[in-house]
Amino acid sequence: MGANVSQWLPGQHVCALLPGGGLATSAVCDQRLLLPVPESLSLVQTGGVVEVYATAWLNLFHRGKVKAGDKVLLMAGASGVGTAVLQLCAYFGIDVTVVVGSDEKLQFCKELGAKNGLNRHQQDWKLLKAFGPFDMVLDCCAGDWLERYLSLMNIGGRIVTIGLMAGRQAQLDMGQLLMKRIQVMGSTLRFLPITEKERLLTELMEKVWPLFASGHLKPITDTVLPIDQYQKAYDLMASNKTTGKVILTLPA
Repeated sequence: MGANVSQWLPGQHVCALLPGGGLATSAVCDQRLLLPVPESLSLVQTGGVVEVYATAWLNLFHRGKVKAGDKVLLMAGASGVGTAVLQLCAYFGIDVTVVVGSDEKLQFCKELGAKNGLNRHQQDWKLLKAFGPFDMVLDCCAGDWLERYLSLMNIGGRIVTIGLMAGRQAQLDMGQLLMKRIQVMGSTLRFLPITEKERLLTELMEKVWPLFASGHLKPITDTVLPIDQYQKAYDLMASNKTTGKVILTLPA
């Protein structure tokens, strides 16, 4: 700890929102980007919590401005961020429809709180129209999905893109964009100013961390591996077969 650190104690169990460099035996972090380990969670569980819930909170409530009763379309609903979004929406009364890659993932998402869903490998995306119109899309795909979202959106809807799994390029029907007053925005957590990250973590501490202790939220971990098996972890993620987070642990 540096000389100016005031709110933390040596040996205290904490988690950090790092800008990178987390796959290491030690890391340096600004004290404003630390949170205590949530009550009832282990250090290993918490390794899969802080970044996904920060991402979920940022994009649902800061960027997407959702509120109780809104309809959200969530892409990759069984991902780490997706499972956090589902649980937050269930608690705050937000209706979620998911797009996932298997029937097993779809069932899992419904157990976490998704009201409706679609297996993108077996069903046509146009079936999503029956579940909308949507007030927000949390998008990790971009590409040709952006054009599809426009026909699914409510008046004044928000499309928040956090990934490019379907490609960097897209065509948009600007007529629909104008007539529906749709907002399309990109969002990243890593490159936010530190003051905005600090505000985000303060909100997590006040509004989200107590929900772990109460049992309303739970970490969703697919696999835990030792850090020397990092390549296996990345291969597992690339397989698109995971549900929740893959966590690497350090030697005791």
